[in-house]
Amino acid sequence: MAWLIAFASARDIPPNVQHFYDRVRSQIECHRPLASGYSSYLSSPKTWSYCGEYHDDWHIVYISGREGLLANMDLTCAGVPGGVADTGACADGFEPETDGPTAFRDLVREEHPNLADLNPYVHPYVVFGNKGSFSGQPAFEPQDYGIVPLSLIAIVCNSQLIYGFWGDYNSDNRVGSAAVSVGTLCYGDGNFDYAHGFHDVLYIAFEGTQAKLGQLDANWTAETPREFEQSINPLGNRLINRILIDAAAKPSAMVYASIVMVVVAHVVVWLGLT
Repeated sequence: MAWLIAFASARDIPPNVQHFYDRVRSQIECHRPLASGYSSYLSSPKTWSYCGEYHDDWHIVYISGREGLLANMDLTCAGVPGGVADTGACADGFEPETDGPTAFRDLVREEHPNLADLNPYVHPYVVFGNKGSFSGQPAFEPQDYGIVPLSLIAIVCNSQLIYGFWGDYNSDNRVGSAAVSVGTLCYGDGNFDYAHGFHDVLYIAFEGTQAKLGQLDANWTAETPREFEQSINPLGNRLINRILIDAAAKPSAMVYASIVMVVVAHVVVWLGLT
């Protein structure tokens, strides 16, 4: 498998997101998998999951493996390529299953009549969720956990933070695919073809209709991925505030700890130990 090898201008990773990234990478495994048994690539172990460890508190779902591994980045060309950002990469060497329409083509046409489908060169969409199209392959439906089609996904890659959105499903049991435009934003638009093979990419999806890219939240007529991504920066910057930096972990854990401390204090007073 070829790897992306290039440089792209970076947005600094905010401290709360960096802390969360480091925390996830330090874990042995996800403590609350919503669905598991996925592969990073065809021959990899089926040890990746959609993690809901922080879903109840921060309303996020992310992809993680075991022993500190995150996702890689397989590139897809599903949708309608073309325009000034079209480098021709989709016409040269990509896997056949990455061609064709995206799962949300009809929704895109309905909400954005000037678009026939998403453009993989321009719209930085992430392939999130699995249809389980073949026998024995686990399915995962993000909408069951409140994640809305065309909603924002934060991506930590190449020591930077970029914003994309949910734009397609996986048809098999793999995770970690994204449009070629995501590869461009993360690693530059040269010297790559199929994928970034290292498992250091964090995809974070956000629950709720407030995370969906609407008419006013995104420049759907953008001609480059950078132009589109810049238009969704305000929405992304608001959503990542859900991620807390406290080292104690989840908000519910902090609440429980506070309750325990209060109870202990009352018991101490009641027993006359002070």
